[in-house]
Amino acid sequence: MINTNKRYGLLLLNIFILLPLIFETHNPSLAISFSGLAYILCPVISLLGILMLAKTHYPASIHSIFILLGHSMILVFILVRLIFFYH
Repeated sequence: MINTNKRYGLLLLNIFILLPLIFETHNPSLAISFSGLAYILCPVISLLGILMLAKTHYPASIHSIFILLGHSMILVFILVRLIFFYH
């Protein structure tokens, strides 16, 4: 249970860092200082979370699937924003 809470905590930390980047389009002055942090830290945290899921010795559970989907969606969101921004 502690291991699952750590993984959910890592996902929530990632979402907390990502929130200013999500609302940057609505209010650019709100998130200017956090956008660089989100572009750098969110992929790193997502990859660490996915590695934690890959190295676990416990069988796959619904919690692991939710966490994996959450980190994958964060990676896709940042990739799409980067592609859209640079094209």
